Amino acid sequence: MRKGVVSTRETLLTYGEDCCVRAGYAVRRPESGREPDAVAETEISDQSFSDGRPRFAGQPFFDGGPVAIEPLDTDELTPTTVLSRHADNRSQGRKTLFVVPPADRSRLTGASQVPWTTGESKSTTSESNLATDESNLATTEPTLTDESFASTVVELLSVPVGVETDGSERVFYNGPDRIALPDDRAESEQSESGDGNDGDGDLDQNVGRTGGYALCAVAEPDARLEWREELGGGASRDESETRIVLRADGEVVAAVDELADLRCPPASVFPYSYRRGADKRMHVRDPEGVVVGSFNGVTDMRQSGFEPVPMPLVPEHLFAESLDGTWAVVVAAATASHLYTSGGVYSLEAAFGNG
Repeated sequence: MRKGVVSTRETLLTYGEDCCVRAGYAVRRPESGREPDAVAETEISDQSFSDGRPRFAGQPFFDGGPVAIEPLDTDELTPTTVLSRHADNRSQGRKTLFVVPPADRSRLTGASQVPWTTGESKSTTSESNLATDESNLATTEPTLTDESFASTVVELLSVPVGVETDGSERVFYNGPDRIALPDDRAESEQSESGDGNDGDGDLDQNVGRTGGYALCAVAEPDARLEWREELGGGASRDESETRIVLRADGEVVAAVDELADLRCPPASVFPYSYRRGADKRMHVRDPEGVVVGSFNGVTDMRQSGFEPVPMPLVPEHLFAESLDGTWAVVVAAATASHLYTSGGVYSLEAAFGNG
């Protein structure tokens, strides 16, 4: 980046910080890479104005609790990034303010254009007054003019959270992780050989003993793998029950009865598995453990018609509670004037307590 040129990420972060400051928060930038880029918090003394009125009464989203500021550039507007960041923030008791760029980059700005109005100079506006003021009410139909990137985040976090839908059935997004498998042969081989080597000198230490990862055969290297929740396939075959099905370009290649079964499924669930051997090559096995192919790497394996099975992003695994009131989205644009939340779309004036 050229000297003196501010990155898009820094601009987005600055805009989010400005929003939080205007809402009555103090912002800090943690040094730890394990934390968000910026965190907005309030002190107990900041919870009310000098005349005793509550500072955050009636404000949408900004209620005084800690807020993580998460800038999202266009390449980060993915289910994996959005859902995982919000899940991490929820695990730390924080809400998430996502900041996205406008569709028109020429309108990108690092500060809100809403006129600054301090809460101390407001008239004695009560929480009930804020709730009945039309300028502060959430709209039921968001108008995302020049704010299409905001709609991506809103759709991911709105009910049903983190999934696509096809009628009454859910379609899960694929996550970045692969499905790890236990090695059913490891214990018996260890008792026979006296060590944990499974015979091919497996070096992969990231999957329990040496169970490898789930794999399926596909007709084309770019085949679409999709985890779905489908009716009529549960353990009892009751038409009202569901099972979790993996389809490759529409064809069923694996299925489990419960979402929990994906945490550590037996190798027999999948057509194939793979793992790296002592020779540094990827060895593909059938469910009986017979090696059916050996490849230089994952790319070579994929070109030969084998595709690693992704772990789906399951909302129940990511979030323990409802997400109502826990997230908001703003667009870092000179023309932006809305805060998008689980409860609807508010004016930034209302969000800042300036309504």
